[in-house]
Amino acid sequence: MKSLATRIRNEADEDGDFEGFAELEDPVAFYSNTLCFIRSMTS
Repeated sequence: MKSLATRIRNEADEDGDFEGFAELEDPVAFYSNTLCFIRSMTS
């Protein structure tokens, strides 16, 4: 999910779609934080 959200966000940025880019900033940060938390819990 994180890679898909990141890819869509980057494509929106390249297309100059600043609203779409901004909409995906929070989900990308959420997925990054969640993955970091899960990795730390399973190590």
